[in-house]
Amino acid sequence: MTPWMSSIVGLELTTFEAGHFNAFPVTREIDSMSRGSIKWQDVPPATIFATLKDMAPEYGNVVQVNHPRTPILGYFYQHNMDPFSSTVDLAINTTPGPITTLTSPTGPAFIEETVTSTGQKAYKSTFSWDFDAIEVFNGKHLEELRHFRMPFDKSAAAGTPDALPATVFAGLREQLTTDQKTAAGAYKPTFLAEVFPDKSAAEIDALTDVEIEAGVDAWVFARIPEKDTILCDGDDVVYPGGLDDYYNLLNYARPDGSYRKYTATGNSDTHKSRIDEGGYPRNFTFVGTDSPTNLDEKNFVQNVLQHHNIVTNGPFINMTINGEPLGSDVVASGEVTINVTVRAAEWVGADRLRIVANGETLRGLPNQTEDAWGWVPFTLTNGVYEAEFKTTVAKDTWFVLEVEGDTNMFPVLTPQDIPPFNFDAVIGSLAGAFGFGGGVVGLEPSLVFPLTAFAFTNPIWVIADGDGTFTPPNPPVYRCQEGQYLPAGLTDLESIQRFNTRRLKTGASPVPHRHANPLARQKGEKSNDLRMLFESFGHIH
Repeated sequence: MTPWMSSIVGLELTTFEAGHFNAFPVTREIDSMSRGSIKWQDVPPATIFATLKDMAPEYGNVVQVNHPRTPILGYFYQHNMDPFSSTVDLAINTTPGPITTLTSPTGPAFIEETVTSTGQKAYKSTFSWDFDAIEVFNGKHLEELRHFRMPFDKSAAAGTPDALPATVFAGLREQLTTDQKTAAGAYKPTFLAEVFPDKSAAEIDALTDVEIEAGVDAWVFARIPEKDTILCDGDDVVYPGGLDDYYNLLNYARPDGSYRKYTATGNSDTHKSRIDEGGYPRNFTFVGTDSPTNLDEKNFVQNVLQHHNIVTNGPFINMTINGEPLGSDVVASGEVTINVTVRAAEWVGADRLRIVANGETLRGLPNQTEDAWGWVPFTLTNGVYEAEFKTTVAKDTWFVLEVEGDTNMFPVLTPQDIPPFNFDAVIGSLAGAFGFGGGVVGLEPSLVFPLTAFAFTNPIWVIADGDGTFTPPNPPVYRCQEGQYLPAGLTDLESIQRFNTRRLKTGASPVPHRHANPLARQKGEKSNDLRMLFESFGHIH
């Protein structure tokens, strides 16, 4: 296999408590009894990352955070990273109980105990930013790329592809009105006053049952989120996504004020070759040669760290700005030229692209859709599409190219088919503590779908302010509040209150989800071994 393949020694580190990581390359310790494995239990992430860095050859290595939003094993998930601002706020339970002890990781891997100037104990998260790369795209999990959004258009005509199913509307109606009825089954007067704000009590009493139900339908309809609105449960995104997390990290400085550029990667994470085909997705890293026999480890590491990387499950894509490649800092202001290239085999396909600029869709491109995504449709000619776009840059801006396709890649790639997660088999009735179950049927990401093409690049950073250093855009932070998605533009109390009257209210749609912090972490000296939870996913590392 030498003419077609080269290998690098790496270490896959599964902590079972605080995250899952890879480091490559590492120095192989043949004479060591442990063969290079390291202590991870009750060890804070900063120490783990430093230890992995110490295992590198003299030219360094790459420390990668794997599938960070995966329950139990996801680093961002376990440390409760905010899905909008990327800040970390790990809740601490001061009165631990048996449920928390069983289900929540604890101890020094998560919590650092300090003493204040007044002698009081204080606690803070041990989360560390000292990694290099993030596995944004894992296996066939297209559904884990983006924060889950409302998939239906409530205004679309019945029978059209995006129309809100009657069953989903009925489920949302039930959720919204269950607590608004008396024991006898009639709507409460206070609720009807909210449904019919322009009518007096006497006028409401005079309404027929048909008129009342029609009014309730309209009230419910007004509170259903618009298509592509991020769905919330309480103060959390229902299903956070890795690509949206990555864009947040590109948009904001870290807590110490520094701006760190992380490399986005994608990996097939193949554990069962018949269902997890190797190399889908994969990385294309520029190293200056297409010959595996000429691969230089030092050159490879440097190019990964410099973000010269494309992530794809099929199409080969590329983007330059003013002729500069992926990962570059381009000093320019005013008009810039963006060149994109897409290549795909017929069985892979590629149908549309979008350019992301500082986390938002770049607008003003030819034939661009007017929806929230702003896709630009295109047609491959002999497997290739090339285009040039012009845009004006007035401030420091990072750009990423995304490409999607509609072609079913079967039989080369089998469909995604994930069996439902079975908490009951592991911890019985404790499943409810994690927020699984009890949601509106049909209002959750599909876990069964054919594999279609998706690819994205690492960024190009355009420095427009002339200071030679990229300044992150730091946009206003969107948020979830009491089950509602609040746009960043709403900052004053009056406008938020007006907005809230139009949205799905608290607890209205507790869709089944992976909660960002299922139970508060407790203070403690030791952490629990979560292998029994981990193994229930059928994903053994």
